[in-house]
Amino acid sequence: MKLKFFILAFILLFARGCDFYSTSLWFFDNPASETNPLSKFFGVGWTGLILANIIIVGLIIYAFYFYSFKYKTTRQTSSNKLTDFVSELYFNEKGRFLKSFTNRPKTN
Repeated sequence: MKLKFFILAFILLFARGCDFYSTSLWFFDNPASETNPLSKFFGVGWTGLILANIIIVGLIIYAFYFYSFKYKTTRQTSSNKLTDFVSELYFNEKGRFLKSFTNRPKTN
């Protein structure tokens, strides 16, 4: 699980770095042609775009870290079929998948 987290975090950072590089190829020459909404509508410059990217990527990596290592599922199912899982999730018994389209599940 740790390897998967680090690989996906690296791919995300690499992709953002490539985007940063490709944007810098023409953004320094003519910043008026930048179509990023932060730059176009709010007048945020190069520093603001980098800061916004750092914040967003940091939040994404933290959310993925939380999901990968801290989040624990509380519901266990006894079946491997999706239809039985949905039935158990909403109606607490198997075989009621089609009822999920016509009946509303009871909430506790």
